[in-house]
Amino acid sequence: MDNYQVQSGRIVQTVKNLCPNCVVIFDSGRAPNWVRFLIKDGSIMLTKAYPEFPTSEVAAWSDEKLRQVIEVVTGDLVRKAA
Repeated sequence: MDNYQVQSGRIVQTVKNLCPNCVVIFDSGRAPNWVRFLIKDGSIMLTKAYPEFPTSEVAAWSDEKLRQVIEVVTGDLVRKAA
């Protein structure tokens, strides 16, 4: 579903599955056509830049692909933080 709320929710859920204490912060200025976000573990920033993807692209990803993207944009820090 090419819906910003649904796709941002998928990102939050995937991050929580990898790192229960992590928080996802979205840049609402790019919504609804783009999903732009940061991932933090407490005061530690796990993403070095704001990853930004078209909402339709995120919608096309399988859950496995989304997990892989989250791991890549954090340099696997999301798994190490868990």
